[in-house]
Amino acid sequence: MTPPIFQFEAAEEFWAKAKEDTVFAIKETLLDYDECRIGLAGGSTPRKLYEMLSEEDLPWERIKLILIDERYVPSDHPASNLGMIRKALLSKIPLPPGNVLGFDTSLPAESAAKEMGRKITALASERKPIFDLLIL
Repeated sequence: MTPPIFQFEAAEEFWAKAKEDTVFAIKETLLDYDECRIGLAGGSTPRKLYEMLSEEDLPWERIKLILIDERYVPSDHPASNLGMIRKALLSKIPLPPGNVLGFDTSLPAESAAKEMGRKITALASERKPIFDLLIL
């Protein structure tokens, strides 16, 4: 089966559709599960979507955000993915602190990776799929 290909005349159309589809996926997931697990990529590409989602009235207490990549820098460093996500989304929504899973870059790199692996393994033991939505 060939996935659909969408074309947009302007960036604003793309972002509106991305937000609409993301909100739809969250709401649909919450019909079947107690929580919606969203894997978040860093970098500049998804920032606009995160900013748009911060304006949505969603049941944030039922949403778990999982960073799927991170740069090995302190979380307050300008290159930190967690820092970008905090600024674009987390600082603007009522998400419980325990609903964010990220890399602890204050640990040595290998320890940070192992700790994140333990967090993902714990999610997998609770239910599958581990992620309901990935924002790449």
